[in-house]
Amino acid sequence: RPMAAAPAPAPAPAAPRVLLLGEGDFAFSLALARALPPPAAAAVVATAVDAEDDVRSRYPCAPRTLDALRGLGAGLAFGVDATRLHDAHRP
Repeated sequence: RPMAAAPAPAPAPAAPRVLLLGEGDFAFSLALARALPPPAAAAVVATAVDAEDDVRSRYPCAPRTLDALRGLGAGLAFGVDATRLHDAHRP
C-alpha cells in the first residue's frame, strides 16, 4: 500500500501592516514605530491629507518626526483623503 504524502507546510503568515490615517504631526506614528521591534517599524504606513511641505511648516516638531519615521523604515504618504481611499494608489 503506497504511503500518503505528507501535507505541505502552511505558508508563513505575512507580517502585519499598520495603516494610520489622518496624522497631524505624526507623533503617534513615531511612538508606535518606536514601540515595535526594529524590523516591524517598516510595516507602519502613516498618512496625512495635507502635503508634506504643509505638515512640515504647520507643526514645529514635524521635520524631526518625519525624518525619524523614515529612518525607522516607516512609510509616509501625503495628500491622502481617507474618505477616498478607493481612489488612492501606491507610490
